[in-house]
Amino acid sequence: HHVARSGGTFHLEFIPVIMMSEEPREQGEALDEILTEAENCLATLRSMAISKRILIISQELAVAEQNNDSESLARLVNEQIELARMKRELQTKITEN
Repeated sequence: HHVARSGGTFHLEFIPVIMMSEEPREQGEALDEILTEAENCLATLRSMAISKRILIISQELAVAEQNNDSESLARLVNEQIELARMKRELQTKITEN
């Protein structure tokens, strides 16, 4: 029951002790300012990835419309709506922090 660590071993028995020693916090609350900043960075990266996907979907929608592909149109519109919702939630999380 050992986990290899650089230069030694770490006994799995200590994990519950370490976890129990962590200060209680509210769900979603960052442990400190560094984690808050890291969470904001991740949310920003996710938002950028979503924006890129939304742009690609816009291009795919134009092609689907030209091809009268109603099945693709419906799927892409639904994905675009869902991604826009996710992006709004991320932006709200970023501004709250």
